This record gives sequence, C-alpha cells and structure tokens, in this order.
Amino acid sequence: MSRIAAGLAFMLACAVAPAPAQRASESAALGRSLLGTVVPIGVGLAMMAAAGNEGPDGNAAAGEVGGLSFTGGLVVGPSLGYFHIGQSGRAWRGVGLRVLGLGAAVAAAAASWDCYGNECETAGVVALLGSAVTLGSAIYDIATVRGAVRKRNDAAQGVSVGVAPTYSSRRHTAGVSVQVRF
Repeated sequence: MSRIAAGLAFMLACAVAPAPAQRASESAALGRSLLGTVVPIGVGLAMMAAAGNEGPDGNAAAGEVGGLSFTGGLVVGPSLGYFHIGQSGRAWRGVGLRVLGLGAAVAAAAASWDCYGNECETAGVVALLGSAVTLGSAIYDIATVRGAVRKRNDAAQGVSVGVAPTYSSRRHTAGVSVQVRF
C-alpha cells in the first residue's frame, strides 16, 4: 500500500508541463487588421454619401454615424491584428500615432478656415503631414502584422522541457519521462 501512495505522491509532484501556447494565425491577424480598416471606412463613406446633409431631406445623424465609422476604421482598424495576437502595447502605440496625425490634420483644417497669406500655406502643410502620418501608420500596421505574428510564434515555441511520471507494466516500476522540445 505504501508503494501505491508513494507512486501517487510522485505522480502528483511531477505535473505534466502545459502544452505550448497555441500558434497565432498570420492570415487571421492580417484579416482582422485589413477588414477592420476597410469595412468601417467603406461603410462610413457610404453612410456619409447617402446622408445627403443638404436640403430638407438630409439626414445629419446618418452622416455623423458614417463619420464615426470612417474615423474608427482608420484609427483603430489597423491595430486589430495586434490586439488579436496579444500585443496590446504595440496596438495602442499605432492607435495613438494615428490619433495624433488625424488631430493635426483636423486642427490644421480648422485653423485654415479664416487664414490669410502664409498662414494658409502653413496650415496646408500641417494638414498634409498629419494625413501622411495617419495613412502611413495605418498602412505600416497592416503590412507588418504578419511579421509580428511570426516573431510571436517563434518566441512562444522556444525550448520547453516536459516531465511526466511513467509506469512500466512489464517491470512493475514507476519512473520519470523527460521530453525536451526545441
């Protein structure tokens, strides 16, 4: 009886190592970034065009929702692949960069409303730079998400050691099995 108790205690002490983390899919991450950008932008543009804010039949609320959809797709959409693979810090950095770029473009457009001479040129340059930062960041995030998935999967694979209890029915003895993965 003491052998059985010792064997059970040994088996409990040698817990099997957990399986390596599930590999993330490159195509799933790319799909989330790409579709999370293109679909809301397309829906937003369609809603803003269909709103027809001019005249008595205009629907300003639909135009506002379309604008929010467009902005959300442009700002958050490219980061969805990074959120999917668990790199939220990287995702938030991209969102922040696009918010800053879009904010600069909007602020410059608002400042150019009543400008004269060189002020208009400066506002135009700032609006162009803000737009370039926003679009460039969106394109960069979508283009690099597959590489980030590859790096994550390679780092997660690493070297792992598994220890498991074994029992030999032929010799009627307990033992330990060691498995090394790399």
